[in-house]
Formats: sequence, structure tokens, C-alpha cells
Amino acid sequence: AGGARFLLLALTALSFTALAFVPLPPRCNNRLETHRQAQIYGEYYDDEHGTSCLEDTLSKEQVGALARLAAAFSPNALHLKDIQHVKVLKIDAEHLDIEAVVCEKDGCVTLAIPVSFPSPCSEIHEMEECVLDNVSLLDHHAVTRIEQMEVQEELQRAKDYWKPELLSHDQDLSFPDWWVHSNELGNECINIQSLLNGDEFAQEIRDLAAQNVVLHEMQYEYWEVSQAVISSVCPTGIFVRAIINFGTTETIRDILVRFSLQATTVENLRMLVLGTIADASGIVE
Repeated sequence: AGGARFLLLALTALSFTALAFVPLPPRCNNRLETHRQAQIYGEYYDDEHGTSCLEDTLSKEQVGALARLAAAFSPNALHLKDIQHVKVLKIDAEHLDIEAVVCEKDGCVTLAIPVSFPSPCSEIHEMEECVLDNVSLLDHHAVTRIEQMEVQEELQRAKDYWKPELLSHDQDLSFPDWWVHSNELGNECINIQSLLNGDEFAQEIRDLAAQNVVLHEMQYEYWEVSQAVISSVCPTGIFVRAIINFGTTETIRDILVRFSLQATTVENLRMLVLGTIADASGIVE
């Protein structure tokens, strides 16, 4: 009886030992499982490609790259400094979806940003290597793209700096004899001036100033209208003040654009202004 009891205990111990060493299906680690493992342990994967492990890995180990990708390839303009959190939502053979939490002074929003791979991944057993190569290449492009965006923003800030400076000289305007100060159309002239000085008309007003340069400053081989504003509008014309870059020299120039006739009604004034802007549009290619 004692021997039987000992044998039973021994077998029970062996059973527990065997159970303790039964290999468990692999969970997410730092490497994506092979196609064979995905087939054997498929229930531990979120989709047929077995990419959930790679999503976790990228979200933890490639935070900087994901943030740069989100800033560079978002349909909406994003600043890298405003991105507070990023993670990978999904990966497939052709793209990855990045979730970015963006916080500005008005609050935080969560954005889903799709980023396409330059080289789609076709073989599942090479999925991880392919995805990492694509992320590395995209990150390289993102760095360059962000640098270019920052340069453009700096140039725009420099241009925006001059606009209040130009507008502050409204009291220094010198009007020609043909300029008409109208009481009847005074309010409409002010409204048109305000409208044309909006950001949406910035290029058109630069074109209007550039038209004057084309007509009267042809002795200069290089020139550029870097900024322009409407200083005044009247029934007979438009007063433009512009910063013009002639080679290495930058100067503020007053430009007077006379209408073909004098406006007598609000509708007539609007048509003359629109026609003048349209004539100058695209003068510099």
C-alpha cells in the first residue's frame, strides 16, 4: 500500500511538472511572429497579418518617428511641439494609421492620420522588416518636410510683421489731384479696403503692386513684391503701399492705381475694384 501511495504521488508530481513546461503561445514581444507561428497561435493576433505585436512595438519604441510622421503627413497643419501623444492604430500591407493627441491653447483633440508606405509589403513573413524599413524612410522624408514647413512659417511671420507697419502709415498718404474723397461712398470704400487687406486677397494685392513695377521699373533685372496693403480706396482709384525688394535693396513704395472712370454708386465702385484686381491677377508668374 505504501509503494502504491508513493507511485501515485510521483505520477501526480510528474503530471504537474509536465503541465508547468507546456509551451504557451507567444505574446507580443519585440519581434513580429513568423507566418507559421501566426497560424499556430492565431488566436493571439488581432488580424490575419499578425500585426498587433508590431503596432505595440512601434507605439512604444518609435514615439519620435510617429510624432514626426503625424506632423509631416497630416492633412491639417500640425506643429510637432503640439503633439502630446502618439500610437499606431493599425498596420496593413500598404499603410499605417497613427493616432495623435494634439493640444493647443483652446484644448486637445485626437486625430487619426493615415500614412501610406512608399513600398507596400506583400510577403507576410517579411512584414516586420518591410514595415520598419518604410517607417524609417518616411521618417527621413518627414524630417525634411518639417524643416521646409518651419522655413515657410518663418517667412510668413516675417511678411506678417510688415503689414501692421505699413498700415500704421495711413496718415502719411499723399494723394494726387485726381483722388476724390467721397462722403456718399466713404463707408463702402472703407469696407472694400478692409476686405482686400484680408489674408485671402494677399496675393492679389501683391500682383496689383507688381503690375506697377512691370510698367514703371523695368530697369531692374530682379525685383519682388514681398508685401503689400491697400492704404485707401476712393471712387477714382486705389492707393497701394508695398515693400519691394530690388536685388539687395528693400524699399516702401506708394502705388496709385487709377480707375478708367469715376464710380458713382456702390455697385459701380465694386465692379471697378474687382476689374482692377482681376486685370493685375497673375501678372507675375
